[in-house]
Amino acid sequence: MAICMVHVPLFALDFQSRLFLEAAYVTGKSAYEIDFISGRSRLEWPIDLYLMGLEYTLDIGVLEVGVAYMQGPWTKSSGNLKDSDYIEEAFFLGRAMHPGVDIYSESEVDASGELLGFNLKIFPFALGSVSLGVTGGYMQQRFEFDGSDTIQVGYGPWQDQSCTITGHVIAYDVEYDSWYLGITSRYALHPRISLAGDIVYLAHVRVRDEDDHIRRSKRSDGRCTGDGLLIGLSSRIRIGNDWQAYLAFQAMDILARGYQTQTWYGDDPASSYDDTGLSSPDVDMEIEQKTYQVGLGIGYCF
Repeated sequence: MAICMVHVPLFALDFQSRLFLEAAYVTGKSAYEIDFISGRSRLEWPIDLYLMGLEYTLDIGVLEVGVAYMQGPWTKSSGNLKDSDYIEEAFFLGRAMHPGVDIYSESEVDASGELLGFNLKIFPFALGSVSLGVTGGYMQQRFEFDGSDTIQVGYGPWQDQSCTITGHVIAYDVEYDSWYLGITSRYALHPRISLAGDIVYLAHVRVRDEDDHIRRSKRSDGRCTGDGLLIGLSSRIRIGNDWQAYLAFQAMDILARGYQTQTWYGDDPASSYDDTGLSSPDVDMEIEQKTYQVGLGIGYCF
């Protein structure tokens, strides 16, 4: 979230509002890994999105309250979905033991995303041009992916699984809900230029996802909890009396663990029997996100 430099005396009740138009680029990955009795699978989804939105902040003395929303349209990602399967051959007759990845595939990806955040900051400590405080709030991230045109390669005893699949093969939706607390600082480099930084602990992160393997008629729903870390840096320039521009950078790392439930709504061609209506609950699951975000904004103070 954007941070604006405003100097006020302690306990002062001066009010100032700011409304910003923002644009951001987010890059990184959202990945999940599941462990089951006959092996494990890992899917890495590329995050490569341009977002636009609005942010409103209100200063009340040493308090700063903010809300922001950004959204990005469906775009083709520069990276591909990477799907790696590590199979325990002992569960499959006629398959010799093989270390490492057994089946690997990549699919082209279209993606969209949206971000929502509420933030509260308080700056009770000031020394010259430096102010220190605490920050807390809530952040929601949602990413949607569509995978198509898959190239799959089988290794060792799984070479017969090599193939190319055209068309839509998979749809994936993941939502991160994070409550956080951290420290914040700001520094008046110049009467018109300020710098700011945050180090935030994502104390409680809840992740929900849905994976639809369309060609296998299998839907998987995951529920995980975990934590993470966010580091943010920003600079702000005052333009005239009422306008401001800013540049911001943010890095985020999240790890969550939980369970996935798999349900077959049709017959899976990858098995030798009719799977329709079957369900496999409580599959061990781990979800991670690593993202970097660069943002630009221009706003009006009133």
